[in-house]
Amino acid sequence: MDKLPDELMDRICWFLASAELWKVVQVSSRFRRLAMLPYLWHFDISQENIDAGTLTLSSSKSFHLILVVARMSPVKRLICFKDVLAGSRLSFKTYQRLAAVLSVADPIPDIVIYNKQYLLQRTRREAAYLLSHIPSSANSTLLLVRSSAMGVSHPRTAPPIQWKLLPPPFGAYNLPTTMKVLIVIFGIPLLFAYLVSALVNSVVLMRWVWRRLSQPPWSQEKRILEDFGALAFDDWMRIQTLPIPGKQQQLTLVTLTDSRWPVLVLKPLSGLGDKAAEAAAYSALLAAVDLGLHLERLTVEKNTNLVLSELLAFLARHPHLTSIQLEANAVHAIADNDPPPAPALPDAENKVSMLTLPACYLPYLLPAAPNVRHVSLLFSSLTYRLRPKFQATFDLPSYRTALKAMATLPGTHPLTLSLAFRPTAAALPWLLLPPFSPALDPTLFPETLLPRVNLLWLYTDPTAHQQFRAADIRRMVPWLALFPGLQKLSFAYGTVESHIGVEVRVELAEAICRDCKGIGTPQDVAFNISQGLGVLG
Repeated sequence: MDKLPDELMDRICWFLASAELWKVVQVSSRFRRLAMLPYLWHFDISQENIDAGTLTLSSSKSFHLILVVARMSPVKRLICFKDVLAGSRLSFKTYQRLAAVLSVADPIPDIVIYNKQYLLQRTRREAAYLLSHIPSSANSTLLLVRSSAMGVSHPRTAPPIQWKLLPPPFGAYNLPTTMKVLIVIFGIPLLFAYLVSALVNSVVLMRWVWRRLSQPPWSQEKRILEDFGALAFDDWMRIQTLPIPGKQQQLTLVTLTDSRWPVLVLKPLSGLGDKAAEAAAYSALLAAVDLGLHLERLTVEKNTNLVLSELLAFLARHPHLTSIQLEANAVHAIADNDPPPAPALPDAENKVSMLTLPACYLPYLLPAAPNVRHVSLLFSSLTYRLRPKFQATFDLPSYRTALKAMATLPGTHPLTLSLAFRPTAAALPWLLLPPFSPALDPTLFPETLLPRVNLLWLYTDPTAHQQFRAADIRRMVPWLALFPGLQKLSFAYGTVESHIGVEVRVELAEAICRDCKGIGTPQDVAFNISQGLGVLG
């Protein structure tokens, strides 16, 4: 066979079985060059896959191909078990074999593990075991992203000290006088309890030191389970090695999917160092995460401080989003000299129907939701630098800018607008409002530009624990009349004082109907008070 030309040898190799080709590969470098591609073809691996650095494996019998292909070209993306039939059970030994290969292979920056046998196996230990044996995740900081939970885990060689609970000291809680007297009476037993607790925790500390000195280092698998708990995913787990911008270090991003909860909650991260490190980690996270069908609702919690352009790029990669919620300081402060955003363009494929966010963010997020039908503006106050002392001042300019942006939305479908207020705040939109006139300047009163708003929900800021009084509702009637297409008005449950009598509610509803021409009957005004009957209740 050594004397056969390469062309004939190549034709022969394409007719051999995989077991025979593997023997041919081990004969010489020439035979390896000629037989390697036919051998990989039996595992659905082509030259295009090798050039792209993408490797797809379905069984433990093909795990050795990770090392084989890596010698030909670096593997940039590994996909495992994607073609396994739903309901097929993958044993723990399968994950052990994969972990053994990955532990000696060159680092792979992107690994995707599918789990279509979710009903039979919840991959609790398997995921932690796999992460602990992949060098890129075992030896670097882990950032875990899964539905409504996020977490950070650092490599370490010892478990944390599990201190025993100590009795509370005096003044730890707002105790009544009677309880304080009882504490004084039982002071000696309390002192004895402190001494016992001190002895117990001394034993705990000594046992920890003894284990630290005499036993092997703490396994990274136990460390991951300690930090994250059980790891379960019902479609895929993705392990990505991300360089931190501006930092001489890497971060391992682990993404778990859960089709039952297609939600992602982004929140401030602790354990990454200073604010600059946290911002750099979030930049890498937003650029790398792609949840596809597994993301329908996104929430960005308070003080997360994302970069607006990175958030918009993240939203563009997730066409199945239906709801976006941003809380205060969810996005980094937008500079005054930032160019105004372009108006939202019609997009039949965009599914975002609900936006919940502070008013100052709405003009910048509307291009990502041109088909939105329900907009909720959270209560937004002025910054502390501009706010009068002892007074929560409403950010009226941002509110009016948000309504002007809503007026540019494409389409003709009706809109629902939800607004949050603090009744005691200054600069509310209905304060010092002149009598209604058809000649009102729309630049000062953008409510007149929203004929598509047919349902208005009003609620109070939940952090203020305040309710609308009858006097507050009377004062807002001229403001309600500014909405030309308003047909229904609803106050959220619990936002109107419950002691307002039925007669007063009827009077308020009739006043609203008299000024708001689109509201036909008092039954279209809902105060949502638990007492009383009917819509006016």
